[in-house]
Amino acid sequence: MFPFQSSFPSVNDWQKWLKHLHERDVEKYVQNVLSSSLPPSWQMNENEGDRAKNEPRQQNISPPVEEPVSLQSSVFETHEAVYVRIPISDPSLFKNLKVFHTSNQAILEGLPGSASEKVIILPAIVKKKGATAHYKDGVLQIMIPKEVDFQYTEIDIRHLD
Repeated sequence: MFPFQSSFPSVNDWQKWLKHLHERDVEKYVQNVLSSSLPPSWQMNENEGDRAKNEPRQQNISPPVEEPVSLQSSVFETHEAVYVRIPISDPSLFKNLKVFHTSNQAILEGLPGSASEKVIILPAIVKKKGATAHYKDGVLQIMIPKEVDFQYTEIDIRHLD
């Protein structure tokens, strides 16, 4: 027998709540939650939203904007190294591309578009020296040697009596 009351309402309470629920109240609640969680630059006034729903869409032709490059990377590790493979179909990206790494991240800088930096989390700690990068058959492959660090310290466990 469980001596505590459940903090969750029963099914009957939910059904009572749903009977008194109005669609307009739910919409108002969702709008309030979204407006409080989104930054002001993303928010749209209620009048602007209504106007956008009612007005027909106008096609504005604007000059082409350089879209950010979306690089899909795959990361895997062997016993000796961590490999990062990035398909790049346009070799002109290498003109400004720089590749760096820390002990647990690979960083690509100089990408075109608004997201000029891509950070890739590595699955293991890597060495500072010895990394190589090769581009072949449309794939940039970065190889970073793993750091072998078996240093560990025992932690004393105190008995609390």
